[in-house]
Amino acid sequence: MNPKLLQHFIKKYFANINADDYEFENMAHLEATDDLTFAGRIERNYCYWHELSFDYINQNNLGIVWTNNQGFYFYTPAVMYQVLDDFNERHNAVITIWWFFRLKDEFLENNDTELFAYFNDEQLLIVILFLKILMKNDAFYFDEYTAIINKIEQLILTQP
Repeated sequence: MNPKLLQHFIKKYFANINADDYEFENMAHLEATDDLTFAGRIERNYCYWHELSFDYINQNNLGIVWTNNQGFYFYTPAVMYQVLDDFNERHNAVITIWWFFRLKDEFLENNDTELFAYFNDEQLLIVILFLKILMKNDAFYFDEYTAIINKIEQLILTQP
C-alpha cells in the first residue's frame, strides 16, 4: 500500500482522538527515564495526536510507547503517521522499534488483548497495514510481524 494513502486513512479513522479524553499513566514496571518520566505528568501542549512531530515522539519514545492502553491508543496514530511521512529515514527509528516491541512483548508474548481495547475494527486494520509495510523492510522479525498480524486479525473476527 502506498504510504501516503495509509496516512490518509490514519487521519480519517483516528481523527478525533483527543488527549483530554484519556488518562495517561506510565507502566508500573518501567524505570523512570530521562525521556519522559511519567506520560501522565508531562506538560502537554497538544490535544490531538496529529499535533505531535516526529522529533517529539522519537525523543520521548519510552514514555510514549510504555504508557497504559489509553496512552498507547492515543500515540499509535502519531507513530504510524510520522514514520510513514519519511519511511526510508524513520522505519528503523527508536520510536518505531520500541512501538513494535510493545506489540511483541505485551500483545504477542503476554497475550494482552487489552492493549487494543480502544481500537475499532477500521483502526485495527490500519495497524495491520502499517505492520505489513514495516515487515517488508525487516526480515529479521518477519515471524513476529506475521504472528502479531494474525493475532490482530483474530481479535477483529472475535469482537462483537
